[in-house]
Amino acid sequence: MGVGVAVADSPEGPFIPEKKEIVRGESFENIDPMLFIDSRTKRKYLYWGSALKPLKVCEMADDLLSFKKGSKIKDILFPSSKPYEVLLEGPWLIEKYGKYYMFYSGDNCCGDRAHYAVMVARADSPEGPFVPMAEATGAESSVILEANSRWLAPGHNSII
Repeated sequence: MGVGVAVADSPEGPFIPEKKEIVRGESFENIDPMLFIDSRTKRKYLYWGSALKPLKVCEMADDLLSFKKGSKIKDILFPSSKPYEVLLEGPWLIEKYGKYYMFYSGDNCCGDRAHYAVMVARADSPEGPFVPMAEATGAESSVILEANSRWLAPGHNSII
């Protein structure tokens, strides 16, 4: 599986896929991409990940079709034994008051055994290191939204 790009001349499309993926792998570790453009530095970053592996980031080239020459893929948030953190995916980044907040989801999103929640981690840089809320506060978990009487398996969020 991999992450690719499709390009169009307008938001309505039609979108034409580029021939080469940005990143590719053997498993579903290369899913759930999120592009973030840092308003302070104008640097562009791609976040992604899953498959019981760390969430990742890499700086993008200005044309957004590949990674920036010389950039390196970095592991920025690692699975753990904490509730919902065995499998991490769906990263979404925002910047607020000079800090970078990554919202992410974990465990099993779907089906009869759904066990999924939204969590948050914070960093001083868009490249991390990201510190999960539980680690920063001593809480049992970094969960900010989990199953309740209204929602079965909330997750894979976006923040606006």
